[in-house]
Amino acid sequence: MLYTKTKLNEEITLSVPLYNDEIYTQCPGCGAEHAVEPEILAHILNEGECFESASVYCEKCSKKETANEAATAIREIVEGLKLHISKIGEYDNETVKEALNEDLRQLQTLFR
Repeated sequence: MLYTKTKLNEEITLSVPLYNDEIYTQCPGCGAEHAVEPEILAHILNEGECFESASVYCEKCSKKETANEAATAIREIVEGLKLHISKIGEYDNETVKEALNEDLRQLQTLFR
């Protein structure tokens, strides 16, 4: 059994068992208190992160964060496409074709 403990004073130490469905945090996005899924705890441990610096977004904010990251990635890919398209005629077709294919692979990775 895993538990957490704290010393209240010299005579009293409080020990509290940890159960999978009873670990909570506050969302860094909106401040809402929410449960932390066991898979998220496993990810934190597997990545070597420490609990005190870990941030776990609530479901609503997590979707927003994921959408923002995807939008940023798409903007970067579009900028790359613009650059590569502008180079048509300046470089040989194979070089430009390879660059455009790499842009396409990046887009496909986002939508898998």
